[in-house]
Order: sequence, then C-alpha cells, then structure tokens
Amino acid sequence: MKRLILAILTVSVPLAGCMNRQESKMIPANDSCFHIISMNPDDIPSGLQFFNLSEIADTVEYIPLQTSTEAMVGEVEKMIVHKEKIYIWDQLSESVFCFDTSGNYLFRISAHGQGPGEYLRTQDFALNLENDHICIFSDVDQAIFEYDTHGKFVKEIPSTYILQSFALRGNILYEYTGRFANEYPDTDGKYQFRFNVIKDGQSISHQLPYIHKEELYEIPMSTHNFTTYKDTLLLSESLSPLIYTVAKDGTLTPRYRIEFTTNKYNPSFEDEHIDIKRMRLEEKEGNLTKLGSALFENDRYIFFNYTRGLVGTAYVNKRDNSVHNIGFFTMDDYHENPLALNIRYMDENYLYIVEEPGALLMKNSSHPFSANLKHLLQETDEQSNPVIVRIRLK
Repeated sequence: MKRLILAILTVSVPLAGCMNRQESKMIPANDSCFHIISMNPDDIPSGLQFFNLSEIADTVEYIPLQTSTEAMVGEVEKMIVHKEKIYIWDQLSESVFCFDTSGNYLFRISAHGQGPGEYLRTQDFALNLENDHICIFSDVDQAIFEYDTHGKFVKEIPSTYILQSFALRGNILYEYTGRFANEYPDTDGKYQFRFNVIKDGQSISHQLPYIHKEELYEIPMSTHNFTTYKDTLLLSESLSPLIYTVAKDGTLTPRYRIEFTTNKYNPSFEDEHIDIKRMRLEEKEGNLTKLGSALFENDRYIFFNYTRGLVGTAYVNKRDNSVHNIGFFTMDDYHENPLALNIRYMDENYLYIVEEPGALLMKNSSHPFSANLKHLLQETDEQSNPVIVRIRLK
C-alpha cells in the first residue's frame, strides 16, 4: 500500500472583522475574528489509496461492546467517552447505554413512557458538564430528563425552545435551535435566534440571529453541534462551518471558520436569500463541501469530518499549524482493516469511531485482518453489539 501524501495548507487569520491584515499562522485574534482553517478537498491522491493510521496513531484498539438481552444497541446515534465510561445514545430503542472502556455493560436508561422520569421520544443527549449527570432531550415532551451517574432519575427540566442539540453546565442550559422556529416574546419578533441560553428556567440571552423562512427546513442539519476541549465548550454550525467558544454565561466568541476552497457557493444563515436549488446543484456537481458534524479539538490536533458525496476527514496539527486532508479512505495498517474515519468522539489522547459487526465480518472475508484482530473478533457475529475503535494519537 502506497503511503498517502498529506496535503499541507496554511491556517491564517481572516480579513473580515479585523483591524489589520495578518498572514501568520494561528495568531490569537481579537473577539471579532475567526481563525481560518483553509482546506482543499481535491488535494488528495487520485485513485483508491488509503491514508495509513500509523501516520497519526501509536496504537489502534478494538473494543467489542458486551452483548446481552439487556444490552442490545440498535444504532449508535451519538457517543460520549468520559471518566472511563462510554455513553451511547441509541435512537432506535430510545435508550442511552453505559459501558466501561473495556466494553463491559454497566447500565441502560430506557424510560419510554408517560410516567415520572419517562419520555416519549429521544432527540439528543448530553452529560452535564458540572456533575456528569446524563441528560436526555425529548422533543415530544419538550423537556430534558436528567439522570444521575448510575442512571437513576433526578429531575425533568422544561425546555423553553424547540432545539436541535444542547449542552448543560450546572443550572445553565445551552440550546442550539438551528433553523427551528421559536417564539421570543422578549424581542421585536423580526429575528429568530440559532443559539439561546437558559438559566434556572429563564432565558438570559439570544444569539446568532437570522430571518426564518420555511425553505430552510429543506436543508439537512447536523444534530452534533457541541464538543468539549478540556473545560471549554465548543459550538459548531454545519450550514456555514463556523465554530464558537461558549463561555459559562453562554456568550459566544468566534473561534474557527473552515473554508473549503473548491466551494462555488457558500450558503449561510446570514444570507436572507439562501438559494436552495443552487445548493443542491453545486452539491451534486461536487462544488459544495460542508462540515459533516462537530469539530473536535485537543492540545495537539483539531479534527473534523466533511461531506462531499462521501464523508472525508481532515485535521490540523497544532504543533506546526498545518492542515492535512486525509480524504475518504483510511487504513488501520496495524490490523490491515480499511476504516471509514467517521469521528464519534475525541478526547486528549484518543479518536473514537464505531464499526458495525456485520461490516467487519464482510471486510474480513474479502480483506483478511491481522491475526490479533481475527482473534479478538472470533466470537463476534452480525447480531453482536458494535465495536468501538479507539485510536491513540501521536
């Protein structure tokens, strides 16, 4: 397998909103500026060549999740790894599962119903950043249900707005409402707001205003908007790839803007006349690349997925501020396993992705794995729970 050549691009400070033009890399800017991450999606080798994970990873570990009648994960919609525990939201079963980082099943929150502590449908989940409680948002109940670290119901928190995703820190609720229309009796009614902050049940701020139009519902949006970097909360917007730092009081500060250099159209909520037909045409022609999900950051790297027909991956090496386009095809060359690097979570040391057992077995039949991985998966079948792939970053 030929070694994939990394595309190295520059990271610079944007012009708009800044007092002076700056060309140096990742220099701290004032609050009116985003740091630009500029990436060319075409700048990868042609053909079906794979990026070798050994370029960025010391080890790749496979963690089969324990399978039992009580622990049957239908589909991993969202995953959080925290304090040696893996939390998985399975929207098919309306549940949140908890495993340890060896894959052992610990408990499950499955409270579908209309009684105390029960919800009718799950729309998102998060951990309270202050006490690690598990919080589940139900769009039907228009409420967040909070459970302790053992899965015991604590309280129900009414949600002021129809939201797309959320984060909590103690009694402060951060709601990304995206393109959903809401009522704002404390404003003049001209604008909707994509980000709202609630403290003790009372709205304390509205940010990211836009003019609401029904056609915005035609635009698919990511539901994974919040990530953490140490104690810092980050908010990612997928329509126009903007990333903000969220202060404890909910104040947003510009952090990064991702520029895909091949885009011929850059739709934005700030554009009152978003051209949906042109979006679809440019996307079909390969001229519109979008942020695939949330941006992940630690002390050494920034990682993000992008969509351009397929899901690709890119990262910034913060040591030299270079941008690398991994592309669409990745090889775990430690175990001879081709992977789709669809990032589910990242912490200070690891990237986490998910492999479905059926896909693993199919790949092994056509592209034999290493002896170690074959041995690890010898009791896995198509009915088994997903396998977590933990990639230790260099």
